[in-house]
Amino acid sequence: MRSIRKQTLLLLALLIFSLSSHSQAQIVNKVLAVVGDKVITDYQVLSFNPSKVKEIYAIEDKAARNKALKEYKTKTLDFLVEQYTMVIAAESEGIRVSDEEVDRAVEEVLENNDLTLEELEQVLKNENQTLKGYKWQIKMDILKSRIRSKVLGPKVVVTKTDVNQYILGHQEEFDLTDQYELRMLRVESEDALNRAMAQYEETDDFPGVVKEFSGDDEGGYLGWFEYSALDPSLQNILNEKREGDITETVKSPGDYRVFYIQGYKDKLEGTDEIRDQVTDKIAGKRIGKLYEKWLAESKEKILIRYIR
Repeated sequence: MRSIRKQTLLLLALLIFSLSSHSQAQIVNKVLAVVGDKVITDYQVLSFNPSKVKEIYAIEDKAARNKALKEYKTKTLDFLVEQYTMVIAAESEGIRVSDEEVDRAVEEVLENNDLTLEELEQVLKNENQTLKGYKWQIKMDILKSRIRSKVLGPKVVVTKTDVNQYILGHQEEFDLTDQYELRMLRVESEDALNRAMAQYEETDDFPGVVKEFSGDDEGGYLGWFEYSALDPSLQNILNEKREGDITETVKSPGDYRVFYIQGYKDKLEGTDEIRDQVTDKIAGKRIGKLYEKWLAESKEKILIRYIR
């Protein structure tokens, strides 16, 4: 009898433990939201930032602890809903990011920073992050970048007028300077200079004159120069000169030089580097607005249901 009773009590204890465990599992795996065909559970929310959750549970005051936990869950759940919305919307555009791509990105981070995986995990831990969360963020960053470049980028056009207007309205952002495209005639005597200038007056062919009198097959081409970077003496003779003008003669021991302005760009046109920066900035801003619109429209198309 005692043996049977002992077995009965053991089975009852196991049953109670089983029901308790099942109940806890249901609580932990409680569905908080559904995004399309993807489910977000309480476990996913709590495990998204375990260090933060641990910090919250360490709060002694129950009311303060519950308030902090509720705020964390709400914020994290909304974040995950938006992330899953982006994943589903990207998939509809044929854009995906594989786990292998994410792993390669992590490996690059390790190589570039001379870190081991364990050291990276410690760095992340110090910043209240996990490796799993870090990989997820990398995946989302790659996904967002592809959406912007492949889906939204082709819809954005930045014109020359757009760039000009931006530079004009934001001059203080840039180190602006006029630009000159120059050719140079160099001869060794005043007589040669006079004959060369006479021929230029007749032919209006500065490269041809340079080739004949200086023996330069390139026609004395020097390239583009920023006015602010030129020697002050050259700045003086170029001041107020524009495309098609020639400068006064620059005399130095043993030679005579004359510069021809083949091209000119006003400082408000900006250098190629500045124009590229402005183009990227304008395009980035427009793509950003398109992305917000694209995401909002995706949310309307994708079934999103919060389960309270």
